[in-house]
Parts: sequence; C-alpha cells; structure tokens
Amino acid sequence: MDRIDQRKLPLDNKFNTSTTGKGVTVYLLDMALDPDLEEFGKRASNDSVGIGSLRYSDKIYVGNITGAVVAGKTLGVAKNANLIAVNLLYDLEEGERVDYEEYLSSFIVGIDWIIADAKDKGPSVVLTGPISYVIEPMLELAMNELYDSNISIFTGVTNADSNIPTCTTSPSGFSNVFTVGPITKDDRLGYNSWQYGDCINLFAPGTDILVNGFPGSETTESGHSVFDISSGNSAALAAGVAALYLETNPTASAQQVYDFLFETSTKDIVRFSKSINNHLLFSGLNSDGAGEIDPYRPNYAFDLEASSQKARGNSYNIFFFWSKVESASGMLNVYQDGEAIGSVTNGGSRLLSVSGKDLPPRRYKFCVPGTTLCSNEVIVTFN
Repeated sequence: MDRIDQRKLPLDNKFNTSTTGKGVTVYLLDMALDPDLEEFGKRASNDSVGIGSLRYSDKIYVGNITGAVVAGKTLGVAKNANLIAVNLLYDLEEGERVDYEEYLSSFIVGIDWIIADAKDKGPSVVLTGPISYVIEPMLELAMNELYDSNISIFTGVTNADSNIPTCTTSPSGFSNVFTVGPITKDDRLGYNSWQYGDCINLFAPGTDILVNGFPGSETTESGHSVFDISSGNSAALAAGVAALYLETNPTASAQQVYDFLFETSTKDIVRFSKSINNHLLFSGLNSDGAGEIDPYRPNYAFDLEASSQKARGNSYNIFFFWSKVESASGMLNVYQDGEAIGSVTNGGSRLLSVSGKDLPPRRYKFCVPGTTLCSNEVIVTFN
C-alpha cells in the first residue's frame, strides 16, 4: 500500500490520503468473509446468491484477505468503505468438479443481485477474480449492465498460462472492466508466467502485501501477515483507490472512475510489463478528491535495458531487452552515440556483437520508425 501513494522509490513507510472511502460500498464477487473480524469494524456483511447450495470454506479466507486490502481499518486503502461479500452458490459434480455452465450462471445471478442491491447503497464498486480462459458473451453482457449502472468493475489476471493474453479471457478481456496486473517491490512485472497484453489497464503492488489479523505465509515483527504475489491483491488496491475517489465524487460514472485512475497513474514505470500500459496505480488524492497528473512522467516511450559480455578476443556481445511498444513496420531503429546504425525486429530482445580493443562506453537507444517514440538511453561498457 505504501507504494501507491508516492511516485518514486524508496518507500517512506507511510500511507497518506485525504479520504477514507466513507459511504462507498465495495462488493466482493464470488467471495465470502467473516463480518465479525475486528479489522472490518462492523462495515462488512455476507450475502449468498446463486443456483446451487455449496459454500466453499476457502472463499472466506480469500475474502478476508481481499477485504482487508480494500478496506481494513489498519492497513486497508479505503478504511471506512463498506464491504459486501457476494458468495456465489453452485454445486459440485462427481469428482469435486464444478459444472461450468452452472458456475457462469451463478455469476450472472450474482451480478443481477448486485445491481438491485446497489440502488440504495450509493456509489459502488465490484471486485472479482479471473473467471474463464475464454470470452463469455453472456457474462460480458451482465458486466456491461454493471458498468451502465455506474458501478466500476475491477479484476486481476491469472498466472495459469502466460501464453493466454488478457484480451482473450473473462473478465479481463471485457472493454468495460478495469484489469490490474501485479508488480514486485522493485516495480517489475510479478512473474514471467503471468498473463500479458494491452487489456491490462495499469499495475499495482502484488507482493509482500501486509494485512492485519490474519494467518499468512509469513508474519512481521509487528504481527502483520505478509501475502506474496497476487493480482487479486493488485486489483483490491485499485478498488480501494476507486472508493477513495468516489467518496468525494459520488455521482461519477464507471468510466470516469477508470479515467481518473489511468490519468493520475504514475506513467511508464513498470519494467518489462508485457503491456503497453506500463503504469502504476496512484492514490494521491487532494482535499477536493482530485488527483495530480504525474509530474515525473518520463520523456521516453518504452524501457530499454542492455548488458555486455566478453565473447572471444576483442569481441563482445550486447544483450538488449525492451518493453512492449507498437510499431507498424514491426521494426525498431537502433541508435549508437546518437547515430543510426541499423534496425532490429521488434521482438523484445536482441543480441548485437561488436569488436575492438579498449572500446569506450557507448550509448544506445531504440526508436519506432517514422515517429518520435524512442526508448530511454542506455550506456554499455566493455570490460
């Protein structure tokens, strides 16, 4: 949480915000929680809806953690927001497997329930996890109804298969859902196995997330539980910031919430994000409930890293890696010490061989042909 209220590292071990999410309701779709936990301060409740009868016990564990990230009174983002866990009911088939059609139908029933319930709740937000590896049209129609009801929807990505882009899965591929990817404490993409693609709207911390009052994989000296990499944590942070914004902007549409989060995010800071939207969630609202535009926005379009390795004799290999950038030609121009020296395929990595005795440091940058879009400049030394 500390990372999202400041533009740059290192962390200052503080979280500052002028609002607390008071009067805003966050629905946790397909989760359950313990409303009696002290961390929720009597602001949480459970409702079970669906077409089956089964209740998963692990939903409470996930719901408690997620709810604490969104609105826990100790380490939550929106410390006074209300939480409603919408526990979906569906039955298991033989072999402890969920019937897929029943599972999807339960989500649609749950969404309809939220739309009806939110009418007298004021500004509302929905948080849910990955649902399907394919685009489900009926589910998208249901979530469009949430969006049209001015209810913003947040989800994370899945780490099940890195070969599946976010734009082809549900609900991350839905145009009216805000998808959040996870990053580590050094502002890099969580793991190489996480989903990728431009349907990720922005990123938020997903590792070493602290919550209060729950058993975790690791505990700090202060008694806080630590939870490792999770896009659910990342999406929960974004839902919390949405609640902060809605406290002072209660009539904002879902799209206005999305636009606010995107426009105020810290730009172009997530390293090797595998998404063109390599931006970091920012929670720094002022007293009027508005956020500042990133004053440190870099003057380059994509990230470039390079390192050299001695090969044989006076020969060296330079390894280049760069973040995703669109190029109509599929190529990038290469500049060395300010001079164009050729082009490379826009594939994210490239090996370049050079030779010479006592080579001085060289400066490199890559640019998209026919545009002003260039990478940062890197300095390569030869030792």
